[in-house]
Amino acid sequence: MGATPPDGAAHGDAAVPDERGDPVDDPGLGPAPQVEGRDEIRARAFARIFGDEPTAVADGPGARAQAERDTPSAIGRFRVLDRLGGGGMGVVLAAWDPKLERRVAIKLLRPDLLGRSGTVGQARLQREAQAIARINHPNVIAVHEVGSFDDQVFVAMEFVEGATLGTWLGEQSRGWREVLAAFLAAGDGIAAAHHAGVVHRDFKPDNVLVGRDGRVRVVDFGLARASGETLVEPAPSIPEGELPETIQTPLTRTGALMGTPAYMSPEQWLGRAADERSDQFSFAVALFEALYGRRPFVASTVQALAGAVLEGRMTAPDDPRGVPRFIELALRRALARDPAARFAHMDDLLAALRRDPARHWRRGLGVLAIAGAASVATMLATDDPSVGDRCAQDGQRIEAQWDAAARKRVHAALTATGTPFAEHAWTSVERLLDADAQAWTEQATAACAAAAVANAADDGRRGRCLDDRAAELGAMVELLARADAGIALQAVDAVARLPSPTVCGDPRRLAAYREPSDPGSRTRAATARAELARATASGAVGHYREAIATAQGVVDIATELDDPALEAAALLVRGQNEAAESKWREAERTLRSAVARAELADDHATRAQALTHLVFVVGLDGTRFAEAQALGEGAGSALKIIGADALMRAQLDAALGTSARKAKRFELALEHQRAALDATARLLGDEHPATLRAMSNLATTLGALPDAGDAALAEAETMHRRAVAGLERVLGDEHPVVAVTLSNLAIVVAQRGHTTEAIALLRRSVSIREHNDPNQPSLAQAHFNLGRALYDAREYGQAQAQYALALERRLAAPHQAIEVVDYYSALGNAAVRNGEAKLAAEMFTRRLDIELAADSDPALVAAARINLARALVGSDRARARELLEQARPVIADRVAKDDATATDRQLGRDIQVLAMLVDSLAALEHLPAG
Repeated sequence: MGATPPDGAAHGDAAVPDERGDPVDDPGLGPAPQVEGRDEIRARAFARIFGDEPTAVADGPGARAQAERDTPSAIGRFRVLDRLGGGGMGVVLAAWDPKLERRVAIKLLRPDLLGRSGTVGQARLQREAQAIARINHPNVIAVHEVGSFDDQVFVAMEFVEGATLGTWLGEQSRGWREVLAAFLAAGDGIAAAHHAGVVHRDFKPDNVLVGRDGRVRVVDFGLARASGETLVEPAPSIPEGELPETIQTPLTRTGALMGTPAYMSPEQWLGRAADERSDQFSFAVALFEALYGRRPFVASTVQALAGAVLEGRMTAPDDPRGVPRFIELALRRALARDPAARFAHMDDLLAALRRDPARHWRRGLGVLAIAGAASVATMLATDDPSVGDRCAQDGQRIEAQWDAAARKRVHAALTATGTPFAEHAWTSVERLLDADAQAWTEQATAACAAAAVANAADDGRRGRCLDDRAAELGAMVELLARADAGIALQAVDAVARLPSPTVCGDPRRLAAYREPSDPGSRTRAATARAELARATASGAVGHYREAIATAQGVVDIATELDDPALEAAALLVRGQNEAAESKWREAERTLRSAVARAELADDHATRAQALTHLVFVVGLDGTRFAEAQALGEGAGSALKIIGADALMRAQLDAALGTSARKAKRFELALEHQRAALDATARLLGDEHPATLRAMSNLATTLGALPDAGDAALAEAETMHRRAVAGLERVLGDEHPVVAVTLSNLAIVVAQRGHTTEAIALLRRSVSIREHNDPNQPSLAQAHFNLGRALYDAREYGQAQAQYALALERRLAAPHQAIEVVDYYSALGNAAVRNGEAKLAAEMFTRRLDIELAADSDPALVAAARINLARALVGSDRARARELLEQARPVIADRVAKDDATATDRQLGRDIQVLAMLVDSLAALEHLPAG
């Protein structure tokens, strides 16, 4: 019900005039008679086809005569009829094609756009125009021919009669469906350009024509570039003194920002290369404006606009105007500040905008009727548009949990924490909650549609499932709206772990939902499920004790109601949070109870989840590997019954991978972890937190292989770098989880011999943690790892200082004595290298005492004795000899075995060398003086 299985090991260290172009009269007899004002109108209209801010065709008789003298009479086979206008990108001409007997519009591109090398630039512009010419799509203006004329490139295009999309929108009031249809057609044109490798880079309503035939065409590829190409010259940020007077003014100067500010993406503001996702952003701004009457980023100056876009300060529509919620959610994703957070392709955005739940389920109702009673009366009933409208409204109920007011509250709370990653966290949280809300809307609309069909009811189980998902989302929103620094830290991952509403569409997942017979019990059960949602949210943000107590309260109510499914779900949440608190025994006992109650309720989904958690809990002890495997088989069997849920299977693979790694079954661990990574990436996307966790876990295993060659370490390094980059985009580069992953990356980099880079990575890891919370316990491990890298670089003084900080922070946190032995040893070793034998002896003595008190493996005790002897050689040779003699038989026995490790053999050599040193020093004492 409310729990999410583990993903395996957690991150651990180791606007325009209303004008249309007139047709040219009688092209075979020469230029058309002049009609006052037509030149100017036509110039503006055609300039918009090609992306220019038009210049006046004439500013008096002299200027008109000069323009006519400068206009060629022919360009190739094309006979020039008239000069329509000119602008920043070139001159626009009306011409006649005698070969195909049709009017065309020709653009001559300015020679100075060719860059420093005219020949190279001309060739490049021709290649780009040819790329556009290859786009054969009804929603892209047709390019008939591309060629050279003197030192210029010309493009001959179809002659279109019509208005710009901006003019079309202003002609009359239009409903959202009509507006959306026009933009979807334009989007199809942009998508076709993308498929041909062309990025528009300046999409806006004035660069779309709505022909008199009703066909929508995308025009103005004057700023287009082939995918992956950059500008003729580098594109710096636009200097403040050069800002255009209005936000609508296009920026088309070579070497400057390119595009129209009102519609530019963040990456274009930053002067970075624009790709398909940049067009997606501009398209979304334009559609948002057309639907809601204003743009998503509100600003009165260009500077303010840039700030709003770059900071992601998007505002909700003041008036929805009846536009369905699913459209706003899709647009919000396309308007994400980070390109990686947008839709992967324009096609994906268009698919999301076409996914009108009301229309979808009106179509689907007919199918449902055939599957049910299959009667004409039912078919007629289900074709009633009011059913779809009613169901669409039902799907909007999620706004009670996630609406504009809730967004503002959560955003304000996260930013008020003052954490350096808060704004990044908000961006990811908003995107994830939007996706969950959209999924809930689709499922709720489907449930309503099914209920409208005879014999299609599910006894309300689907509705109760959706109520649970809505309650979980609402509980999460409430916690986030009261966020402190701790909640901000967990926010993205917590939202990412919310159970998906899509499970409510699977009848096999609804079998366990049972409704008590009497009203009083039904009320108590509903209250208990709401409490369980609160427990789930509390645990997700790290409030484990609160989650445990709340879940136990639900267990008690479920027991009284004799509802084993609710009891199992509550036990699962309780056990999950006990494990998060490292209460392993309690967690195992609780999870086994959850399995038993789930079996009684035939709740195979909860049984699979509880068993998956048990694999993780039991598998953490490497000695219980076989038991963990058996539990995994049980989880796999449960998954088969419910249809082998791919995401749950991935979570099981992650847990099995952790278990195998703990048992040093590295090949099996890699097999499971690769399966987990492949599935999460396919199902959730490359930059979902679960995918990045799986990536990091796989990389950690690769780096831990006992015989890891450079190929394995290189793969581990690549995976860690991808995880770091993804986490920086999702969480922000100052998030503590980024610090952990940097540390893991540094370890592998050091293993590959790049110590200097490893040290730099570890210093950044320490800095991030200190910036967030100088008292956090994880700083101990961060200082320890940095000390180890410095030690390997033979910077023993710096290493000792880092080890001392690590020990101090570790001792200040709750700990078991045995957990600190490595800190004592590391500081002791550094002290030996720095000639501080007294400090070294103190550290090694503490380690030995702890190993003896813990009854540790004899080999560990022997190693502790050898280290202490090394520190005492110069001050207490008798004690040093005693320690060596105590260690010798243990190490000798291990060295003699076939499975002796390199460490065993090194310890054996250490004993010999130290013993010889003790003997030599003793002999020196007995030599006669000078």
